[in-house]
Amino acid sequence: MRATPEEKGVFTTVTVHNNTGESENYDVEVSVGNGVDWVASSTFRIYGVPAHGVKSEAGNMGGTHLGPIPQQPKIYIDRVSTY
Repeated sequence: MRATPEEKGVFTTVTVHNNTGESENYDVEVSVGNGVDWVASSTFRIYGVPAHGVKSEAGNMGGTHLGPIPQQPKIYIDRVSTY
């Protein structure tokens, strides 16, 4: 996981590694914040990760409507589901 502060939010990349022998889908619930009062949450849906493969999804989270963008954002994995 990577969280990079940008002008309009925190650009977040989630990478999953499928260690099974079959293709899997992943739902990864992630929160990023400053550890005090700025927090943004999102679910990354990563479809069709091949057997023994790796796949990533990325997107912008939060924004200035939550306050100043954290310059050293903390990343929290809230939940991971596979199906």
